[in-house]
Amino acid sequence: MLNVAYCKICGGCCKENQNFTRFLALGETNCRVLTCENCKTSFLVGEPPNNLYNHEYFSVAGADYDYEKQSRSNSDHYQDIIEKLVSYGSGSASLADIGCGMGHFVRQASASFEEVLAVDGHVDPSCFVGDRSQLSVEDIDRIEITPEKFDAITLNHSLEHVDDPVRLLEQAREGLRPGGVLYVEVPFQFGSFYDRVVAILSPKQAPDFLSFHHKTFFCPRSLEFALENTGFEVLELRTFLPKRGVGRFRGLRGRLLYLFLWWASLVKRADYIAVFARRPD
Repeated sequence: MLNVAYCKICGGCCKENQNFTRFLALGETNCRVLTCENCKTSFLVGEPPNNLYNHEYFSVAGADYDYEKQSRSNSDHYQDIIEKLVSYGSGSASLADIGCGMGHFVRQASASFEEVLAVDGHVDPSCFVGDRSQLSVEDIDRIEITPEKFDAITLNHSLEHVDDPVRLLEQAREGLRPGGVLYVEVPFQFGSFYDRVVAILSPKQAPDFLSFHHKTFFCPRSLEFALENTGFEVLELRTFLPKRGVGRFRGLRGRLLYLFLWWASLVKRADYIAVFARRPD
């Protein structure tokens, strides 16, 4: 078992993080989570189940996480992203959503951008909810983005899934026109207050599909470092409490949990990390 490695983000030394390994219930598997001692990025190492990523990914993952329902509830969040991309950027002619999933975001973004490209290697085109003429079924680990083609690029819950996040960020930078804007959103896995409470009150007893489907785990510090190290100017970084999963906030207990998580967002310990960054002119 590999217990020491070098960080993909900064080249620093990574060692096993037993708390994170335990959080994903990986003890009886040959996978572990390593954390960089320098930039604090964490990585899944080992051999996850074969064929984890394929065209049935969203239907399999959806058994535990209803992508269709959650995406429908995200309309306001998507609109906020779209409006900020336009206001921060140099134009609204073209957008690429890399790791587009089932296409809910690009369907909404099509009203604000003249040209939209949706890229994902794991979505069944028959399940794509947007304009299928915009969809390119392509492995984003190997994507080659046309240089200086887009005003905006989004990596919305996709950077954590690739083998080489630095390469994808470099491709995104090359694909943006000078002054173009990148939006990155990733889960704050392990580091959010919600995850820490779950780890104590309801620890995972056995590994499942969701134990293996993320390859890189960012914290605010490591994501900002990765962006600046690949030539981006960070414009805004925050953690936030998503509207999806509102069922957990019902009743008195749910309201107390919501207040706790809302407070966590103020100290950058909420569920998700969101960053807007610009390619300098």
